[in-house]
Amino acid sequence: MLVLTRKIGETVCIGENIEVVVLEAGRGRVKLGFAGPRDVSIRRGELADLLQIAKHELPESACLQEATVTRSQTGAAPLHRYRALVGG
Repeated sequence: MLVLTRKIGETVCIGENIEVVVLEAGRGRVKLGFAGPRDVSIRRGELADLLQIAKHELPESACLQEATVTRSQTGAAPLHRYRALVGG
């Protein structure tokens, strides 16, 4: 495991095409922004665990309907808008 310290607006790059930006920090929480290709799935850890369990317990047809949150469903602003807010 790689452990890094980052300030607001700083980034971490994963591979050639995934970027993680620290958007906010405080009160024991950190807000991160992720940018990458649309074909790469990014999920919260607890959701990924539930989907893994479901894949083992449900028929394959049910697994095809897994609930993956897309950028358009979240209504989240594009990452470049967050960078402007944090001065990145």
